[in-house]
Amino acid sequence: MFSVSAAPVSDPSSLPAQLRAVPRISEGDAARTRDLTLEEYEDKKGEPTIMLLSGRHFDDPVTEKPVMGTTEIWRIINLTEDVHPIHLHFVQFQILDHRPIDVAQYQSTGRLVFTGPAVPPDPQDAGWKDTFKANPGEATRIITRTPTTPGCTSGTATSSSTRTTR
Repeated sequence: MFSVSAAPVSDPSSLPAQLRAVPRISEGDAARTRDLTLEEYEDKKGEPTIMLLSGRHFDDPVTEKPVMGTTEIWRIINLTEDVHPIHLHFVQFQILDHRPIDVAQYQSTGRLVFTGPAVPPDPQDAGWKDTFKANPGEATRIITRTPTTPGCTSGTATSSSTRTTR
């Protein structure tokens, strides 16, 4: 509780020298890898009008249905020229890496061609996350373990114009 007053206050608290380590989820635990694309569509004037997740609108039927208690890797392939936040509902995940891709090659053939090495997450992104930045022209891999609690929905990816859920 914060109590605001005019009197000066002393704060004896301090940060620990080292924060608790975050155990990494092993990629070997993943039962499956899913590829999801971020795509931007333009109007007749060439102006962007909507961004979709794997070509799906927000109110389209659910497409991604992870099995409770399993570990999965999701690769978000950003084919746009914009940074876009991606948020998963009901689960936390860890960012594995970001890797630049040849967008034109993917758009013309559907083949994912990397143009540089995989880059690990920045220190501020190395812990548990529920949102991350999908950078333009990159594939970002995340790993998540869906809950085992009955009645808990998990694995929902949300974009500004679309969602993917269990």
